[in-house]
Amino acid sequence: MQQLQGYEQGGPNVVYHLKRTLYGLRQAPRAWHTRLKEELGNFEFVASLATRRSFVSGGRGADLRHCVGGRHSRRGPGGGADCEDEGTLAENFDVRDLREARTLKLTQKKLTGELLGRQGLAGARARSVPLGARKNLTKEGAPLDTARLPYSELIGSLLYFSVCTRPDIAQAVGASARYTSAPLEAHWAAALGVVRYLAGTAEAAITFGGSGEVLEAFCDADYAGDIDTKRSTTGYVFLMYGGAEVELAYCETEDMKADILTKALAPGKFLNCKKEIGIA
Repeated sequence: MQQLQGYEQGGPNVVYHLKRTLYGLRQAPRAWHTRLKEELGNFEFVASLATRRSFVSGGRGADLRHCVGGRHSRRGPGGGADCEDEGTLAENFDVRDLREARTLKLTQKKLTGELLGRQGLAGARARSVPLGARKNLTKEGAPLDTARLPYSELIGSLLYFSVCTRPDIAQAVGASARYTSAPLEAHWAAALGVVRYLAGTAEAAITFGGSGEVLEAFCDADYAGDIDTKRSTTGYVFLMYGGAEVELAYCETEDMKADILTKALAPGKFLNCKKEIGIA
């Protein structure tokens, strides 16, 4: 992997050697498929030539078994079929059965626990909102000792949560990320407040499916919400559960779901917006 510009070490011809695959890199899907292929090989499954997402097992005249992920079905020569769960895979992978709910739920509970452990907040009291409505961050205050408290690292972790599965913390994380170059002690306290909010909502996740609603889009902005620059913050929320129709209509202030991305809200409004954008 090429070195990042401005962080070169050892000369221009030196590259990074990754010890493990990271999500978001180009080789991540291949590494995941290689690991799954290795585990399924223990059950005599091989990758299908038709599609690499499927694995098959069984020769001519024998039972044919087909596997996608952690579940497989067996079809005999007579055409009968039955399905059974492959419990052994659950020892190495996080396997969940989503057939009954007919929904897809994306959560990062394990990663949340790891973040809490690194920050020493595993048993901390949870917060009801990531950033209080009266909490205004500014450039004025006591500087933070970044050698002892890795502010940039914490903000990077929180940004990953907000982009992947937790848009409900996007506004709070975005406000804290503005001060990464020169953080203050107040900024560190605000970032830890977001972590404490995650501690009480580790089970929260984005849920797709289970609804016939069409595609909805909401856009809103605050007014000069940044105390230092007097700039406004704009937020967008897109909701899609299977529809393809887009309808433009005026939205009342109390129904504006994008508020959760543009400003710090009171607990009641925050929880309502969080529920409306599909985080439960």
